[in-house]
Amino acid sequence: MIKVFPRIRLLLTIISVVTLSTLVGVPDHQAQASTCADILTRALNTLKSSCRQLGRDEACYGNALVVADLRDALHFTQRGDQVPVQAIRSLTTSPFNEAREEWGLSLLKLKTNLPDTLPGQNVTVLVYGDTKLENDSGNMQAFYFSTGLGAPECKEMPASGVLVRAPKRTTVTFRANGVDVRIGSTALLTANPNDQLTFTLIEGSAILTSDGMAQTVKPMEMVTVPLGGATGLQAIGVPSLPTPVTLDPALQPVIRALDALEVAPAARPTAGAGSAPTATPQPASGGAPAPSAPQPTPTRLFGG
Repeated sequence: MIKVFPRIRLLLTIISVVTLSTLVGVPDHQAQASTCADILTRALNTLKSSCRQLGRDEACYGNALVVADLRDALHFTQRGDQVPVQAIRSLTTSPFNEAREEWGLSLLKLKTNLPDTLPGQNVTVLVYGDTKLENDSGNMQAFYFSTGLGAPECKEMPASGVLVRAPKRTTVTFRANGVDVRIGSTALLTANPNDQLTFTLIEGSAILTSDGMAQTVKPMEMVTVPLGGATGLQAIGVPSLPTPVTLDPALQPVIRALDALEVAPAARPTAGAGSAPTATPQPASGGAPAPSAPQPTPTRLFGG
């Protein structure tokens, strides 16, 4: 027995070491995932607290790191800084960096073609991740943008992009990389130079027009437009046929952050006030369920 016991004790020691190593390895993996999720949560909380009071035609520094090329001597270097969109030549948000806990976020509230009689309603644009946006029109109603290639380091982080949300019961128009976009609700845009612009409609309705051809898009459908030209970011072809897509689960927290940042719609203007707007809210139904709005005619052209 005396000779056998040390062998048993050695075997138990080896088993303990192996078991301990295995247990230590699991928390390390979980800690990495938790870190990514925590960074995402903190970044979105910072965005909501810093940009909640953002006004129409203004841009907000939502989370580090954001770099802006400004026309005027304004400060846009830290969380919460806000500047008029007219002062912005270009805006660049940084890709996700786990080591530095960075994920660039910038929120814009735009008038686009909304009438002045609806001051409480704005088009919300969220620029995030490895994305650069150039203010082509001066008021951001027309812009060029590009998004970085490659997947994020963590599955909890969404790929870089531009989220656009129109006010409820309205349809707005803008131009992205030479593509005329008419949208009522929420869409995700990405663009890779000398490749393609990708438009994903998350909810609502949309029409994309490029090279004289229009394409209607339904919720959870994707349409692409080829890009090229001198900068690699100009639309050089017609929109593709829509294809069904599945929304990346990592995008859900970002969409919920947009929900929290939405400003309550202003009171409906009285009839006859001002000129007839391009974007018209749907009238009240008088108690009965409102009929679904007719889909825009896919051959209609619009834009700048």
